[in-house]
Amino acid sequence: ILSGVAGCRPVRMDLKVDRMSVGLDVRENGDLVVTEQFDIRVWSDKAVEFERHVPARRYDRVSDIAATVDGAAVTEGQGLNHITTGRGVALDITWTLPPGDGVTHVLTLTYTAHNVVELSGIRGTLDWRVLRTRRDFDVNHATVMVTLPDGAVFLQDPWMDEAGWAVTRQAHGFTAT
Repeated sequence: ILSGVAGCRPVRMDLKVDRMSVGLDVRENGDLVVTEQFDIRVWSDKAVEFERHVPARRYDRVSDIAATVDGAAVTEGQGLNHITTGRGVALDITWTLPPGDGVTHVLTLTYTAHNVVELSGIRGTLDWRVLRTRRDFDVNHATVMVTLPDGAVFLQDPWMDEAGWAVTRQAHGFTAT
């Protein structure tokens, strides 16, 4: 089960997410390697912050956190070309982007979420929230690609909780657009 949920907060006018791509690579040990990419256009005469929040609801911890802006690695710190991370088990990342008049930036975030797959007998269930319910941005186009370990077998068809997703089975997983 994957959840992709519509936002309920006022939409920001200083940035727009044109495309969001999420790769979820399920490991045999139940960990999940997550790769997220956001193509964002900025309309502001001052620096803009873009926040990504992953609630700690289906994993024990995260590790191997890496982020980029326009292909360049960014490090923890304040100001442009840096990210800040929150404290605690939830993953909170904030990118600070330079001002722009419709300038597009590509942000990436990769991390490993540990012990994500819930096991019950021979079944393993992946329940991952792709986007949080309350966010202040819309996404024009989203793609989610789930890759399962070799030998994994679907016991039922995969789906997304939110209406409007087209789900296509692949040889080792599925894609939702």
